[in-house]
Amino acid sequence: VCAFNDIWMFLANRIAEKLGLPPVVAPEVLELSANKSKMRDRLAQAGIEATGYRLVESKEQVAQALEDIGPTCILKPVDGESSSGVAKLSGVEDIDPSLEWFRLSGHHFPALVESFLAGDEYSVEGISEAGKHHILAITRKYKDAKTFVEKGHVVPAPLPDDVAQEIRFHVTRVLTALGFTSGPSHTEVILTAAGPRIVETHTRVGGDRIIDLVRLTTGVDVYELVARQAIGESIAARLPAPVTYERAAAIWYACPSVAPELVLARVEGEEAVRATSWIDTVHLAKPPGERGGPVLNSFDRTALVIATGKDAEEALCRARDGVHKLQFHYRWQSSDQPGS
Repeated sequence: VCAFNDIWMFLANRIAEKLGLPPVVAPEVLELSANKSKMRDRLAQAGIEATGYRLVESKEQVAQALEDIGPTCILKPVDGESSSGVAKLSGVEDIDPSLEWFRLSGHHFPALVESFLAGDEYSVEGISEAGKHHILAITRKYKDAKTFVEKGHVVPAPLPDDVAQEIRFHVTRVLTALGFTSGPSHTEVILTAAGPRIVETHTRVGGDRIIDLVRLTTGVDVYELVARQAIGESIAARLPAPVTYERAAAIWYACPSVAPELVLARVEGEEAVRATSWIDTVHLAKPPGERGGPVLNSFDRTALVIATGKDAEEALCRARDGVHKLQFHYRWQSSDQPGS
């Protein structure tokens, strides 16, 4: 039994238990990765990080948390995903609109308020076996400054070797402290002025097609490694030592926010983009006939393009250019009519 997405992890563990098989993820590790408050507790206890945070259950507690650990904070769900409901608090005037965004995204108290970590964001893609953590790639992440919805990623992250090594070392310490011994991990970090700091970690492969970027740049198929681990095979011997990058690969998303009365009628330029030699993938996450709306989370993005290049800059430029060549045409349809 194996799972590749957060929402299926607990179910996968229950299935494994019923079948008399080992858990897909150790229950304690799964709980620590799923509950961001408990993760913060464990990292503080281990002396690895002490990012300020508060678990809050009311508007008044949000205000108190902002006063205690501000001046700038992040409000987010305790166990959310896909950047849903995340908001930045720079002052008390931000509390009401942030809570409205939080509720509009489908979330309810309790919530987590934590110190805002200033710096560029990265994710570290790894797989562990017998307590040894194999770091496969570091991904540079690009997000919308207001909604925090991810707009793109590139592998390998354009980093000096010493900084990349610092990130890898910090993440392996975090994984050990959280009890990771086997299976994939996807750990998000901010590179602050004081060094890398954890945003969150997951007991799964990276989402948003990041694992496709890892495969395109290193030749390592993480999905295959996870599947082989699930049937009891050792995977260490299948990993190149060291993992090296043959090229760069990037993904960029089309994220048009349109009125919910608009329905996507057609997309132009798709075939021309797909025919370009350095384009690996063009995918319409919202095909014609689907209703538009605001981009509240990662599931609201419309399309993606994956491109390769000799380095991160070239791959990113090609992926962005591919997205810009896609033209989305909408037609009006009242919101009380079916989406198609």
